[in-house]
Amino acid sequence: MSHNLTSVNANDPDRDGDITAGASAKVIAYGRGESDAYSNSAATGWSVGDEVYFYDSSPTDSINATALSAGWRSDFTLPAGKYIIKWQYHVEDTGSGWYLVIGLYNGTTRLGANYIGETSAAQTSNGLGQAFINTASAVTLTFKVVNSSSIDTVANQSTTPSQYSAFYVMEVS
Repeated sequence: MSHNLTSVNANDPDRDGDITAGASAKVIAYGRGESDAYSNSAATGWSVGDEVYFYDSSPTDSINATALSAGWRSDFTLPAGKYIIKWQYHVEDTGSGWYLVIGLYNGTTRLGANYIGETSAAQTSNGLGQAFINTASAVTLTFKVVNSSSIDTVANQSTTPSQYSAFYVMEVS
């Protein structure tokens, strides 16, 4: 049929005229809004340098990251390559003026950070953090507290971090 003569990136249409565009982006998606108590994580608190945990019972990983298993996770290892990494987070607070700054670290080097908290009595929760990395070898990245104030204890977080926090990694060429 003449309407099936078009190709896209050497991909020909099927009998219904649909074209598959070919290769898809390699991504990690971790955090799908599931409910699990933050006290089930290995988190110890909200002090500078404490690790921050994300939850997913069945993460998406077409990048083939190392040590990216289901459950509570603060770190992961990416193979050599170029990546855009984004994250958001939400916590329970104990009063006005609360904030939490979360950084993405390669060892002691901070690659990016996001700020969530209260400003002018308006919550700006779930601020988006972003980082770009270009690494010639495998790299282990960890989410850690940069600074915080008036964040409720790990035991009192309930399921808020698991339900409203996520990180995403996209491999770019």
